[in-house]
Amino acid sequence: MKKIVLEINGKDYAVEIDRVGQFDADIKVNERSYHVGLKDLGQEKKVEAVRPVIVNQPTASPASAPVVQNKPKPSIGGGKVVTAPLPGLVLSIPVKVGDQVKRGQLIMILEAMKMENDIPAEMDGVVKEIKVKAGETVVEGDTLLTLE
Repeated sequence: MKKIVLEINGKDYAVEIDRVGQFDADIKVNERSYHVGLKDLGQEKKVEAVRPVIVNQPTASPASAPVVQNKPKPSIGGGKVVTAPLPGLVLSIPVKVGDQVKRGQLIMILEAMKMENDIPAEMDGVVKEIKVKAGETVVEGDTLLTLE
Protein backbone atom coordinates (compact mmCIF):
# COMPACT_ATOMS: atom_id res chain seq x y z
CA MET A 1 0.00 0.00 0.00
CA LYS A 2 1.32 3.41 -0.96
CA LYS A 3 0.36 6.55 0.97
CA ILE A 4 0.62 10.06 -0.45
CA VAL A 5 -0.87 13.47 0.32
CA LEU A 6 -2.19 15.53 -2.59
CA GLU A 7 -2.94 19.24 -2.40
CA ILE A 8 -5.80 20.26 -4.68
CA ASN A 9 -6.97 23.87 -4.66
CA GLY A 10 -5.29 24.42 -1.30
CA LYS A 11 -6.90 21.41 0.38
CA ASP A 12 -4.94 18.29 1.46
CA TYR A 13 -6.19 14.81 0.51
CA ALA A 14 -4.69 11.70 2.14
CA VAL A 15 -4.52 9.05 -0.61
CA GLU A 16 -3.77 5.36 -0.06
CA ILE A 17 -3.15 3.31 -3.19
CA ASP A 18 -4.15 -0.26 -2.38
CA ARG A 19 -3.85 -1.88 -5.83
CA VAL A 20 -2.92 -0.71 -9.33
CA GLY A 21 -3.84 -2.83 -12.33
CA GLN A 22 -3.45 -2.18 -16.04
CA PHE A 23 -6.90 -0.62 -16.42
CA ASP A 24 -8.07 0.10 -12.87
CA ALA A 25 -6.98 0.73 -9.29
CA ASP A 26 -8.34 0.60 -5.73
CA ILE A 27 -7.63 3.70 -3.67
CA LYS A 28 -8.78 5.49 -0.52
CA VAL A 29 -9.11 9.27 -0.40
CA ASN A 30 -9.54 10.67 3.11
CA GLU A 31 -10.59 7.19 4.35
CA ARG A 32 -13.24 6.74 1.60
CA SER A 33 -12.70 3.79 -0.78
CA TYR A 34 -12.89 4.11 -4.56
CA HIS A 35 -12.46 1.74 -7.48
CA VAL A 36 -11.06 3.90 -10.29
CA GLY A 37 -10.43 3.40 -13.99
CA LEU A 38 -7.10 4.37 -15.54
CA LYS A 39 -7.09 6.17 -18.89
CA ASP A 40 -4.09 6.03 -21.22
CA LEU A 41 -2.55 9.45 -21.80
CA GLY A 42 0.66 8.33 -23.45
CA GLN A 43 3.27 7.72 -20.74
CA GLU A 44 1.11 9.08 -17.91
CA LYS A 45 -2.00 7.66 -16.27
CA LYS A 46 -5.10 9.69 -15.42
CA VAL A 47 -7.21 8.47 -12.51
CA GLU A 48 -10.97 8.77 -13.05
CA ALA A 49 -13.44 8.07 -10.24
CA VAL A 50 -15.78 5.21 -11.07
CA ARG A 51 -17.80 4.59 -7.92
CA PRO A 52 -17.25 4.99 -4.20
CA VAL A 53 -17.34 1.85 -2.09
CA ILE A 54 -18.97 2.57 1.26
CA VAL A 55 -18.79 -0.19 3.85
CA ASN A 56 -22.10 -1.15 5.57
CA GLN A 57 -24.17 1.27 3.51
CA PRO A 58 -26.22 0.68 0.35
CA THR A 59 -24.11 1.17 -2.75
CA ALA A 60 -25.39 3.77 -5.19
CA SER A 61 -23.37 4.87 -8.19
CA PRO A 62 -23.49 8.63 -8.67
CA ALA A 63 -24.96 9.60 -12.03
CA SER A 64 -21.85 11.64 -12.83
CA ALA A 65 -19.45 8.71 -12.32
CA PRO A 66 -18.89 6.87 -15.61
CA VAL A 67 -18.51 3.10 -15.61
CA VAL A 68 -15.20 1.92 -17.06
CA GLN A 69 -15.21 -1.35 -18.97
CA ASN A 70 -11.95 -3.26 -18.61
CA LYS A 71 -10.29 -4.19 -21.86
CA PRO A 72 -9.58 -7.92 -22.16
CA LYS A 73 -5.98 -9.02 -22.05
CA PRO A 74 -4.67 -10.78 -25.16
CA SER A 75 -4.60 -14.54 -24.84
CA ILE A 76 -2.04 -16.99 -26.13
CA GLY A 77 -3.12 -20.62 -26.42
CA GLY A 78 -5.74 -20.26 -23.69
CA GLY A 79 -3.38 -18.35 -21.38
CA LYS A 80 -3.46 -14.73 -20.23
CA VAL A 81 -0.64 -12.38 -21.08
CA VAL A 82 0.17 -10.02 -18.20
CA THR A 83 1.49 -6.74 -19.58
CA ALA A 84 3.22 -3.79 -17.94
CA PRO A 85 0.56 -1.26 -16.88
CA LEU A 86 3.12 1.55 -16.98
CA PRO A 87 6.79 2.06 -17.83
CA GLY A 88 9.21 1.19 -15.05
CA LEU A 89 11.93 -1.00 -13.59
CA VAL A 90 11.22 -4.62 -12.63
CA LEU A 91 12.20 -4.79 -8.95
CA SER A 92 11.22 -8.36 -8.13
CA ILE A 93 9.35 -11.38 -9.42
CA PRO A 94 8.17 -13.46 -6.45
CA VAL A 95 6.89 -16.30 -8.68
CA LYS A 96 8.60 -18.77 -11.01
CA VAL A 97 7.53 -20.85 -14.00
CA GLY A 98 5.22 -23.63 -12.86
CA ASP A 99 3.97 -21.82 -9.74
CA GLN A 100 0.23 -21.90 -9.03
CA VAL A 101 -1.14 -18.42 -8.37
CA LYS A 102 -4.47 -17.14 -7.11
CA ARG A 103 -6.29 -14.07 -8.40
CA GLY A 104 -4.93 -11.01 -6.57
CA GLN A 105 -1.65 -12.71 -5.60
CA LEU A 106 1.47 -10.57 -6.05
CA ILE A 107 3.34 -11.72 -9.16
CA MET A 108 5.67 -8.78 -9.80
CA ILE A 109 6.78 -5.40 -8.42
CA LEU A 110 7.56 -2.51 -10.79
CA GLU A 111 9.15 0.77 -9.76
CA ALA A 112 7.78 3.78 -11.60
CA MET A 113 8.22 7.41 -10.65
CA LYS A 114 9.96 6.34 -7.42
CA MET A 115 6.94 4.30 -6.30
CA GLU A 116 6.69 0.53 -6.02
CA ASN A 117 3.69 -0.81 -7.93
CA ASP A 118 2.39 -4.28 -7.11
CA ILE A 119 1.29 -6.32 -10.12
CA PRO A 120 -1.32 -8.89 -9.00
CA ALA A 121 -2.51 -11.97 -10.87
CA GLU A 122 -5.83 -11.20 -12.53
CA MET A 123 -6.89 -14.86 -12.52
CA ASP A 124 -6.15 -18.17 -10.84
CA GLY A 125 -3.64 -20.14 -12.88
CA VAL A 126 -0.15 -21.45 -13.41
CA VAL A 127 2.82 -19.32 -14.46
CA LYS A 128 3.57 -20.56 -18.00
CA GLU A 129 6.47 -18.26 -18.86
CA ILE A 130 8.24 -15.17 -17.51
CA LYS A 131 9.45 -12.74 -20.17
CA VAL A 132 11.41 -10.27 -17.98
CA LYS A 133 14.07 -10.33 -15.24
CA ALA A 134 14.54 -8.26 -12.11
CA GLY A 135 16.53 -5.15 -13.03
CA GLU A 136 15.08 -4.83 -16.54
CA THR A 137 13.28 -1.72 -17.72
CA VAL A 138 9.89 -2.18 -19.36
CA VAL A 139 7.54 0.14 -21.20
CA GLU A 140 3.76 0.18 -20.95
CA GLY A 141 2.30 -2.81 -22.77
CA ASP A 142 5.43 -5.01 -22.64
CA THR A 143 4.67 -8.67 -21.91
CA LEU A 144 5.74 -9.52 -18.35
CA LEU A 145 4.53 -13.11 -18.04
CA THR A 146 1.89 -15.57 -19.17
CA LEU A 147 -0.62 -17.38 -16.96
CA GLU A 148 -2.66 -20.39 -18.03
